[in-house]
Amino acid sequence: MLKAKYESEDEIPEALKEFYAPEDDKEDGPWWLQIEDRELETLPKVRGLATANKENRKKRDEYRRKAEQYDELKALLPDDVDPATIKDLIAGANSGDKEIKAQFEARIDKLKRDHQAALENVQGELGQTRAQLDDVARRRALRKALRDNGVDPKHDAILLDHLGSKVKVTADPETGERTTEVDTALGTVDVNEFVKDWVKADGKPYLEDAKGPGGNPGGGRIPANMGAKNPFLKANWNKTQQAKLPLERRDALARAAGFKDFAAGMEATSART
Repeated sequence: MLKAKYESEDEIPEALKEFYAPEDDKEDGPWWLQIEDRELETLPKVRGLATANKENRKKRDEYRRKAEQYDELKALLPDDVDPATIKDLIAGANSGDKEIKAQFEARIDKLKRDHQAALENVQGELGQTRAQLDDVARRRALRKALRDNGVDPKHDAILLDHLGSKVKVTADPETGERTTEVDTALGTVDVNEFVKDWVKADGKPYLEDAKGPGGNPGGGRIPANMGAKNPFLKANWNKTQQAKLPLERRDALARAAGFKDFAAGMEATSART
């Protein structure tokens, strides 16, 4: 029987040397018996090996496909779905029985929908939380600026809403720390600078030392037609019109109707006079 391999040329019998060649043309061997590929495939052991190799390749491809299915499905499902359940779902979805396959595919689709709905709900809650944090930062910065510039705290209920809409809040994506600023025609300024300019232009009636007789901003002057159009009076009670009152008249009109200030009047559900 011919040997398939010799470690060196010297080991090969002289009469058989023409049937051997070094591996990859290496002169120092090893030396292998040369057989044509077509003849090699007909050898029983080689044929069995080739068949087994083909089967192994098929299994490898099947495992790879299932692994890809597993990874894809796992990415779409909630984190608390255990691996055994995922494998069970994949096995069912790959079933040859059409009814079983349909049932498992329906289960997978429902899990995906439920997961997406839960994800959207969490995202919505996060969005609300961010908005609330923005509002807290906005009001804190604005309230401090109002105090620093001498605005009477009793006007905060009005001014925090009126001026707050102009304050922009930016959150650091890494730390979550929030900064506040205001965009103006002359560029971006901090909130304190914005309030300072607002007080000079429009806010003097709201300063703590700007009270006139009766505690009304603006020297206690009340427009002559206040009674006819005062939405805080019983005859004119109208919550929508109250909210639309100009800033410079709100407190005066509310006090004229018997309320402490505009905020107290807005909280009331009925007129006093």
